[in-house]
Amino acid sequence: MDCLLYGRLIAIVLMFVMYSALQQLMYLNKQRSISMILFIKLIATKADIISKTLL
Repeated sequence: MDCLLYGRLIAIVLMFVMYSALQQLMYLNKQRSISMILFIKLIATKADIISKTLL
């Protein structure tokens, strides 16, 4: 049970780090913002591909 909780916490922290970096890049390059909700939806739809790439 603890492993599942810690795994989810790590995934959330990594998503926020990726969002922050992507947000800064988009704003610097195109002066546009990225919605957090759309970013999470994109990550959720690509979760299978991401997990296979990480393993």
